[in-house]
Amino acid sequence: MKYKTLLILSLLYFATGNGASGQDTARISVRSRVQKNAILLRWAASSPVVWRQTNRYGFNIERYTIVRNDSILSESEKKILNQNPVKARPLHEWETPVQNSDYAAVIAQALYGEDFELSGGDAQGIARIINLSQELEQRFAMSLYAADQDFEAACMAGWGWRDNTVEQGERYLYRIIPVMPDTGRLKIEFGASFAAMDEYEELPKPAGLTAVFGDKSVMLVWNYSVLGNIYNSYFVEKSADGRNFKRIEGIPVTSLNNKEDRMYFLDSLIDNTAKHYYRICGITPFGEIGPPSDSIAGKGVRMLSHAPGISKVNLNSRGEMELEWEFDERENDLVKSFELSRSDSPDKHYITVLGNMEPARRSLLFKELNPANYFIITAVPYEGEPRKSFPVLVQPADSIPPAIPLELQGKIDSAGIVTVRWKKNTEADLLGYKIYRSFLKDDEPVPLFDIALKDTVYKDAVDINSLNRKVYYTLSAVDLRYNQSDFSKLLELEKPDIIPPASPVISGYKVREDGIEIQWINSSDANVTQHRVWRHEKGTGYMPETLLKSIDNMSVTNYVDTSATAGVSYVYAVTALKSNWLESPPSNELTVFTGFSKRQNMELDYFNAVVDRQNKMLKLEWSDKLQDVQYYELYKSENGENMSLWKALQSDQHEIIDNNLSPNTIYQYIIRAVLKNGKNTKSKSVKIKY
Repeated sequence: MKYKTLLILSLLYFATGNGASGQDTARISVRSRVQKNAILLRWAASSPVVWRQTNRYGFNIERYTIVRNDSILSESEKKILNQNPVKARPLHEWETPVQNSDYAAVIAQALYGEDFELSGGDAQGIARIINLSQELEQRFAMSLYAADQDFEAACMAGWGWRDNTVEQGERYLYRIIPVMPDTGRLKIEFGASFAAMDEYEELPKPAGLTAVFGDKSVMLVWNYSVLGNIYNSYFVEKSADGRNFKRIEGIPVTSLNNKEDRMYFLDSLIDNTAKHYYRICGITPFGEIGPPSDSIAGKGVRMLSHAPGISKVNLNSRGEMELEWEFDERENDLVKSFELSRSDSPDKHYITVLGNMEPARRSLLFKELNPANYFIITAVPYEGEPRKSFPVLVQPADSIPPAIPLELQGKIDSAGIVTVRWKKNTEADLLGYKIYRSFLKDDEPVPLFDIALKDTVYKDAVDINSLNRKVYYTLSAVDLRYNQSDFSKLLELEKPDIIPPASPVISGYKVREDGIEIQWINSSDANVTQHRVWRHEKGTGYMPETLLKSIDNMSVTNYVDTSATAGVSYVYAVTALKSNWLESPPSNELTVFTGFSKRQNMELDYFNAVVDRQNKMLKLEWSDKLQDVQYYELYKSENGENMSLWKALQSDQHEIIDNNLSPNTIYQYIIRAVLKNGKNTKSKSVKIKY
């Protein structure tokens, strides 16, 4: 008996969990098969321990009739099919089955063998390996596999039953109950299965058999999982004429990996000239052999054992490529032709550019070169798959840069994210683009990264709040030889304006007969398009709340409030507005009491500046007849820049020296008095060149 192969498959079958042995739960698993005049039952223990205990005590088989003639019985009819517990037949009764079936021999050895050593010369090596493992597990695994291949042997072992007392129109529930004393140490769940005679079906024919023929070999492939609930192994049959099939010797083919959907079988062929036919037959766990599949036929294919290898590449003075390759001349008669193929990348699709080269050829000339070429040589055989060489890179000399990138455009969003786009270049050897940036138009642009950008879109980020309002971009194209084009046209992008303008400065006021005149110095921002005059009554809020006037004329720096009511204190402020509707914070607030007499003098009488170049200073003088002066505010500016508060002087001071001067500079000074009641007088101004 060929125990060695059988035993190896048994061990693998157990290890991969094909069957009840892969579970640890103490229970009995049951399968049933309906035949034309009988119902077959097969069961298995879930673990080696359960297997040993149930082999010792056996099983009872209970049958419950639950349906008769399409009607459910009000009370099921119970019948015990066995008179004595079903368990393995005595050893002396196995003599004949063992002579007729290898599987019966395996089961008998697992049940009754003292040391579980298999007889036979070619089993000695594998027996020694088995003895290194746990003996009980090996007995369990081997017997489980063998019982799935031989139903009669499974019945002799007490793991199968044929119920011949069944009737048409009835449906049964079978229960396989272990007969064990209640010691409380091991509880084994019984197994159960439903079956009915009207569920009989012919065994299906396997489908989807394919074959891959090689050099004096063939690999058969079919889907195991489709009929996995019916067939657990297969016989492979072979024929030379497609009519007379003979079963290939050896044990049935079984899947050793329950995660693999496909099953494979390898067979050797005597030669590649004769046609061979193959088909498969499925085997159920009840020992039934199903109908054969459709046959598949083919011949062996003499395969190329060598691949061509490119040995030399040279570019001559005419710009042609001289290429040589090596190939074993002993296989010239297997080659139909050689082909030269080209691609732009070593791992992309290759296109044949020169074909039908005779098998004895080993060199070629080729002149239609691209800037970058990857070449392979392919040996095309009469039979089998082509063999390809490794690719080689060929680049002709190139000093011409790509074209300058065109149609550069972009935008900056409110978060400072810059998107720059441009038109893609058409050069075949284009590597990518380098992009440059500057913050001043006349500055040298700085590259943003070292590598070439493959895309035609670039994302950048800039600080919206920085002082420079514009950003400049340009780019160049780079080819595979790192030839670089000139810069593209400079792209000028303006940042979104999110900074409010500078606030105006209220410089004075006048209470007139027709109202209160407010005077101010306009905002210094160049893009201011409007100034707004605001008012609210003192004590009613902290910000101006009533818009009195929107002034679009940038030359206007005063406004007369004719709606003021006598005897009320008003707070005035002025704001500046940009074209994008960003508005400045309010100017300094001016509080005016409308109850003042129009005859009251609310301005200084005299304000003058005298230059003393010898002592490098400038003297400011002023005088007035004002009452209750709290202090004087003195403002200063240089060369027309924004006016800012320079000094706050005591009420008894009427002159000041300014020695922080620069030659050829125009200085402007504004002075006003702040009264003790918080009101401001009209300002006076003087301008002088030092």
